[in-house]
Amino acid sequence: MFATVVNGLTQNLVPNPSFEDTLKCPYQQNDHISISVKNWYIASQSGTTGGTSDYFHTCSQIIAPLCNNLSASVPQNCAGYQFPRTGEGYAGFIAYVPILYSLNYKEYIGVKLNETLHSGCEYSVEFYVSLADSCVYAVDEVGAFFGNDSLPQLWVEPLSIIPQIVNPNGIITEKTNWVKISGNFIASGNEKYMFIGSYNNYDDMIIDTIEGGTNGNHILSYYYVDDVQVICKCNDCSDSSDNSINFNFDIPNIITPNKDGSNDLFQLNFKFERTEIYNRWGQKLFDSKENGYYWNGQTNGEKQVPDGTYYYIITTEKEIYTGFLQLLR
Repeated sequence: MFATVVNGLTQNLVPNPSFEDTLKCPYQQNDHISISVKNWYIASQSGTTGGTSDYFHTCSQIIAPLCNNLSASVPQNCAGYQFPRTGEGYAGFIAYVPILYSLNYKEYIGVKLNETLHSGCEYSVEFYVSLADSCVYAVDEVGAFFGNDSLPQLWVEPLSIIPQIVNPNGIITEKTNWVKISGNFIASGNEKYMFIGSYNNYDDMIIDTIEGGTNGNHILSYYYVDDVQVICKCNDCSDSSDNSINFNFDIPNIITPNKDGSNDLFQLNFKFERTEIYNRWGQKLFDSKENGYYWNGQTNGEKQVPDGTYYYIITTEKEIYTGFLQLLR
């Protein structure tokens, strides 16, 4: 089927997805994510030891490769040396620390999504991680959990929740490049928070010792995080926002309604509010406000129209698309 291609927008439901918008410049690593970056926060309840997920940004000028000042700078910081995948900042969390094995210590980063997820809709998720240079351990299980409230457990308790998205790549040992973690899931409905971290209990984790760890303070597994994305794949999801990516609307420019099962309909792959078809003299032949009801070469009165060139007007919530359509039998 021949088609014209029209730029459209699909909404990323994650606000501040690459950690660019700051509340304050992170002077040191103790200036954790909740007080330093917009929208994101410490999702783990860290008890009396004060464990926190962290934020790193190029605005920080402290250079402390040995953690003398708990540097939160980019690219050199307390945990290692890494450039952001995009932009100027990224987050970080602890996945495993053996001296706190009995406590099953974890850190998570959380964000409230731009809209609540719809029951039965499929969502595409991706984010990127990189193991910090100073770490001597790497783990296999990093993922994302979607819920309608904050994480229910204290960090000293075994986790009983199962993340919808889990790392499919095995043990994540990459320290130079960013590793994509991605997957799709069907929402139960009412999920409005996303949490990134490691969810397996220590006893169930696959852990590897990594050569080249340089910092005695980081005898643990610590991952940077950047570029988080959640996209709704359902037709009835909103289709534009400030955080968006391009995809294509396919609008046919030819149909052949001969009932052979191929190109019989002027069928659209996106949600619309109204479709109108006119002949060359400006007479309206077809008018539909019903998604799933497509023009088949007949008038609304079910009278077959002749071969020729016709004009369409497609109205969506955000845009109006117009063009010419050829009908051949």
